[in-house]
Amino acid sequence: MNIQNPSKSLYGEKFNYTHVSLSTRAIALTLFGIAFLLIIISFAGMYARLYASAQGFQWHRYIEHLIDKTYVDSELNIPTFYNACLLLLSSVLLQLVKLIKGPSQVKRQHWSILSIIFLLLAMDESTSFHELLNVSTLQGNVPTSKYLHWTWVIPGMLFVVAVFVFFIPFLLALPRRTASLMILAGATYVGGAIGLEVIGSAVIVDEGFFNLHYSLVTHLEELMEMTGLVVFIYCLLDYISKKPIQATVTFN
Repeated sequence: MNIQNPSKSLYGEKFNYTHVSLSTRAIALTLFGIAFLLIIISFAGMYARLYASAQGFQWHRYIEHLIDKTYVDSELNIPTFYNACLLLLSSVLLQLVKLIKGPSQVKRQHWSILSIIFLLLAMDESTSFHELLNVSTLQGNVPTSKYLHWTWVIPGMLFVVAVFVFFIPFLLALPRRTASLMILAGATYVGGAIGLEVIGSAVIVDEGFFNLHYSLVTHLEELMEMTGLVVFIYCLLDYISKKPIQATVTFN
């Protein structure tokens, strides 16, 4: 991915030529490395909490606070912030693709719709809005199987199917490499966000929240979500890199 500035501005002033080369693979590996590190830290913290409970003692409150701030299944903490940042970055890159690819290629409105979807997902990640759909089940008002303990997965699955069907012509119009990476990213993300959420629901019903089995499932779920987003970001950067960007920055 190359970012360059021309030697002259529109007004004729001369600028020094600058060439910035960004490796899409290095960016993706860095983002994945951060995600994997967060998963390791979170799992270590939860394992320490489970060990303390089994041994009949409790960690110092500062350690407990640190575990809460790094645990992937908690809200409004470091992993949540990172996930929201990945979603927001995806939204920004989608808008960038729309701007640089031009109207003569894949329909620009599809890029905009995808960008809005990712922006809404980032907002949901930050606010946990989808959790409101679980209230009636938790209160016992809606009978469901143990696999649907979290009822938000029902409208979630319907939404995924609707989005996929809507974007089939869009995917077919993309280069094969880009479409394949998008499908891989989506399948990985949805497999974690919904697929493993369903499995985690069954574990909750059978064993509760505070156990190693649920911890393993929820960490794998979050790792799949983050991995799917990193693959998607790599896909967009790879697509953008096929057309070098000419950029001019001026200061008055």
